[in-house]
Amino acid sequence: MSSNKTTNRDNFGKYSDYIEIYNGYDYEVNLKDYYLSDDNFNLKKWSFPEVVIKPKDYLVVYATGKNTYEDGVVHTNFKLSSSGEVLTLSDKKANPLSRIYYTKTAPDTSYGYNGSDYVYYYTVTPGTVNSINYSKDPITIGENNIKLMITEYSFNNNSKIELYNGEDYDINLENYYLSNDLKEPYKYLFPKITIKANSYLVLNNTSKNIYEKEVIHTNFILEPDNKVLILSDNYKNTITKINLKTFGSGYSCGFYNNEWHIYKESSFGEINKDNYLTEVTTNDKQIEINEVSTSFIELKNLTNENIDLKDYALSDNSENLKSLTNKVVKANGYISINVSELPFGINNGNETIYLYYNGKNVDTYEVGRLTNNVSSGLDEKGNRVYFTKITKGTENSKDYYPGYALNPKFSTDGGYVEKGTKIALTTNDNSDIYYTLDGSFPTNKSKKYTGEIIINKTTVIKAVAYKDGYLS
Repeated sequence: MSSNKTTNRDNFGKYSDYIEIYNGYDYEVNLKDYYLSDDNFNLKKWSFPEVVIKPKDYLVVYATGKNTYEDGVVHTNFKLSSSGEVLTLSDKKANPLSRIYYTKTAPDTSYGYNGSDYVYYYTVTPGTVNSINYSKDPITIGENNIKLMITEYSFNNNSKIELYNGEDYDINLENYYLSNDLKEPYKYLFPKITIKANSYLVLNNTSKNIYEKEVIHTNFILEPDNKVLILSDNYKNTITKINLKTFGSGYSCGFYNNEWHIYKESSFGEINKDNYLTEVTTNDKQIEINEVSTSFIELKNLTNENIDLKDYALSDNSENLKSLTNKVVKANGYISINVSELPFGINNGNETIYLYYNGKNVDTYEVGRLTNNVSSGLDEKGNRVYFTKITKGTENSKDYYPGYALNPKFSTDGGYVEKGTKIALTTNDNSDIYYTLDGSFPTNKSKKYTGEIIINKTTVIKAVAYKDGYLS
């Protein structure tokens, strides 16, 4: 791979070009003093350190010019030319064992062996068998004329993206790409999901990167400072690229009558209509919900003037309004409303809070999961995050968590099982799992899960997941 822009990272966290070597023998080979070179006149340009390649296995060598060997990862003393050149693998006597000539190919594609010929690969597979997705000619990334469109999007907490299939046939989106970054155009890789003919698909932009029960969560959150959305097919051809508008929370932007418009009421999963707004400022809110715990709701004044809240109200649904009379929030200040003053409570599950002005909804806040001594609120970019340092009535803490580690999953949900049954615990985000068997609540001081739990008597299993940078 001679032009790695956004795919495989090396052990330094960099997107580095690489050379993959395969050992087709039935025995391992120590490559010490073998050579790699991109110079026909100097086949000894770089010699391997003492690294062993196992039988029927692969070795990835990064062509970075670093000339290092750390933690089993090898870097050559030369780099690859993205415009094409020759590469030679030689034995200890500098006798060529394998040589290839590659030409210029598109970024994030590669050149490799398919079993009979050298071809150009749309999908790179460092360290494993080469893909079946290849071209015999050098790959150039271009436009795709398929009628698959981005038709609506929103930002921040409730960020969603709507796709519409305008073709008369279903489209399998497996290995298609979506991104909010020109520098990383293949950021999100679609799972195996089909968008039906003349139908919509709505994506949740939560950064969770999961796909469960036909619901997609991408690996990024769409934010107001993002400039573009790029949708690409499984050959990395651009299907559509749109320049994003900037607008406040609580709105969406939809495609209608060949133009993009701002909507107060979104219509994700449905056709956009002519009820769009004719004038919208980048943030026409004066008050927003800024932090929430099980005991209070904090509001923030976004203006430079004091605001009397007599025309505002809070609710957890349209029938449960609480007017905020006799309350004033100072310019650029904060005010906290105790839950004891409200006709509704805030549970520790998923709750949605609505702020109204003269009967119109001006802000909606999805609280998320709350546990003891944890609040949720907005970070400096307007994203919902979680705080262990609660700042009631003041600016939110700069120390926060993007979310919780995902719950451990049990291979058996309980009930009667045969003696000797093995219970497996898993997570979808590579969290560490800790558990107890005596009914006590587990912490990261409890026994760490390393293998299946064998059941030989009635047993209570409680488990907790821990992930760096996340709440347990």
